[in-house]
Amino acid sequence: MEAVEQSTSEMAGELIASYTERLAEIQQSLAQLSEGEVVQVAVQGLEQSGTGRSIIMGLALVLGSMLAVIAAFFSHFVALVRDSLLEDVS
Repeated sequence: MEAVEQSTSEMAGELIASYTERLAEIQQSLAQLSEGEVVQVAVQGLEQSGTGRSIIMGLALVLGSMLAVIAAFFSHFVALVRDSLLEDVS
């Protein structure tokens, strides 16, 4: 705000007006704030909820095996490309 007030720019007046307007809006919003209160404290449930460990382990095994198959195909592809490039150079 101080830099704008010291500026000799044509837009300085407009910037000062917009800054003061924004400052007034923020002060009005701060005045409307009220103190909060805790309605309920978080507690742990009696029954477990969420995804079970067996499902997570099953998905890990399935996705891991899929990744292994994809890696094998990719490795074979890389070997074929390398051999093809070596034949072209020779």
